[in-house]
Amino acid sequence: MKKIQIAVVDDDILQQRFMDTLLQTTAKELALNIQVHFFDSGEAFLFSLEDLPELEIAFLDIQMKGLNGLKAAQKVRESNQTVTFNFCNCFC
Repeated sequence: MKKIQIAVVDDDILQQRFMDTLLQTTAKELALNIQVHFFDSGEAFLFSLEDLPELEIAFLDIQMKGLNGLKAAQKVRESNQTVTFNFCNCFC
């Protein structure tokens, strides 16, 4: 079974853990095979994109210091038209 590659980009470790719990629970309920990658900044996310050619979904915090989620998504979109983005001020 193919793994669905997911990125969570948030500078708050508690929000990352919350999203991990939600994603893992949902994946189990739907019998999905997922791999979640965590990034604490937009810059770290962009730097790692080369290592994630199969990335399908990215959850991005729109309020981060430096490169926020919206700006990171714009940069990703310049080279990748297939990633699905989900934005939030916080994931709680």
